[in-house]
Amino acid sequence: MSGLLRAICFGCVLMVAGLAACSQNGAPDTSASAPTAGAPGTPASVQLTDAQVTVVHDGVKKIVANPDTAKFSKETAVSLAGKPGVHVCGYVNHIAAGGRTPDLPFYVELRGEAGQPVAHRGQVGQDDAKRAKVKFVCRHTDVQ
Repeated sequence: MSGLLRAICFGCVLMVAGLAACSQNGAPDTSASAPTAGAPGTPASVQLTDAQVTVVHDGVKKIVANPDTAKFSKETAVSLAGKPGVHVCGYVNHIAAGGRTPDLPFYVELRGEAGQPVAHRGQVGQDDAKRAKVKFVCRHTDVQ
């Protein structure tokens, strides 16, 4: 039994050493804002720059039917400890074929490339499946 315990302890030591080596190698910074602290997945509020807000709005406008009429509200940005990028969640209202839509939830993941914010991916909750995706990504915010 003590041999099994030693093997488990040795495996844990190797795992910790490997994680330490990864963090020392320094992967490129893909976050769109300040670093976060805390346990992996812990959300931290992020204040977006004007350039980041523009990229978020442009990204959402590419998804909605009538981008010129898009109005945004309740935008919240969070970064998750141990994860790249910033998740921006909020609501967008626009004029569709049947008239003005209700506030639709959205998310956009911001990343940094060449020092500039980039809308990496996103979704507008225009149907149940898309709303479910937005709800999952935005679970750390008030956007549902």
